[in-house]
Amino acid sequence: MLLSRDGANPAVVAAQHILFLLGDVECALPSEAVQGVERAFDVTPVPNVAPWVLGVTQMWGAIISVVDLRSFVGLPSI
Repeated sequence: MLLSRDGANPAVVAAQHILFLLGDVECALPSEAVQGVERAFDVTPVPNVAPWVLGVTQMWGAIISVVDLRSFVGLPSI
């Protein structure tokens, strides 16, 4: 809880989260931990990686890994 400068009027500040479903489980990430939410993009496969690593892609001039979160936690891939 945050207090006003004079300490008299408390103000409740709710944290913001990104919500998503992972199978039947509703998950949330703090919005401060999320750099962005992007549409699907081209993924280049990479050999000899864990089965849940789909490959890499380029975004904003950087190469980033793409993972299948469902497969990572043991759910069937879609």
